[in-house]
Amino acid sequence: MLFGWLSTGKAPIFSDVRTYWSPDSVKRVTGKELTGFAKNGIIHLINSGASCLDASAAAKDETGKGTMKEWWNLTEEDIAALCEATDWCRANYEYFRGGGFSSHFKTAAEMPVTMIRVNMVEGVGPTLQVIEGNTCVLDAEVHKTLDERTDRTWPTTLVCTEDRHRSGGFRLQCDGEMGRQSRGYRRGTCRRQALNTGIHAAHSGRFPQRGREPHLQTACL
Repeated sequence: MLFGWLSTGKAPIFSDVRTYWSPDSVKRVTGKELTGFAKNGIIHLINSGASCLDASAAAKDETGKGTMKEWWNLTEEDIAALCEATDWCRANYEYFRGGGFSSHFKTAAEMPVTMIRVNMVEGVGPTLQVIEGNTCVLDAEVHKTLDERTDRTWPTTLVCTEDRHRSGGFRLQCDGEMGRQSRGYRRGTCRRQALNTGIHAAHSGRFPQRGREPHLQTACL
């Protein structure tokens, strides 16, 4: 996050990769098809209770479009809009036993984004994953259905990853039906694969999440 902030001057969005929604799975649970940036599937980025309010994209650029700005370019109007776009929901006691509030919003503009993650690889050392994509805005009812598969009190950003000329981009591949259960995810094998670079990170199995009941299946990431 510090690297992202220092390299862009913009607040980084802290999120977990919760679910990959394929076009078929969205059609199955909502009855509607994905279109636009989202047409080939989307990744649901969500965090348990906190993320930068800038990610709501309620700030506006010079053309009036929603965006994320460098901190020194945020106006008083932008700050008020970011706060207005955010709900403060009672914290989910399953995660936050002490109570409190969760910031809740959705990223309400389509804009280019870059996802970064630092990994420690045995025998290699620290590596940096860089994945380019775009945020996606869905039909309100579709968004509501997908959002409530995890926790409706948490901040949500939906993204699609780019596949430009099948080189230099990334795609997410899954053989599990993710997002099928309302409080968990089906087991599957997923990998993020760098196209035409010979680099990939793969894993499969169950990953326990803090606060989850032990019998619930969780996402493969």
